[in-house]
Amino acid sequence: MAEPADTDEHKVGDAAARLGLSGTIAALERQARAQAGDDEALFHRTMAMLLYGRWASVSYHVDRRQCTLPQESAQADLLITLAIDHRYAARTVGG
Repeated sequence: MAEPADTDEHKVGDAAARLGLSGTIAALERQARAQAGDDEALFHRTMAMLLYGRWASVSYHVDRRQCTLPQESAQADLLITLAIDHRYAARTVGG
């Protein structure tokens, strides 16, 4: 399969892929904690929302390139799994 032309969208997606998954998740955790404070259920709901957003970004990048790199697929799978886990935790903590 031919490599797509270098567009701005492609470059943005590649930069996001290079950011690193663990660094991205840590940054999202800091952002969610800052928004939620001591409210644990709100923290988990916010994390789920942020992770779904990141998952959508990775998935869009894969779809736009019309190819699926194993690393990108694995990242998307992990992000959606974490988002589901945080949604479950928010329901458990929040009652």
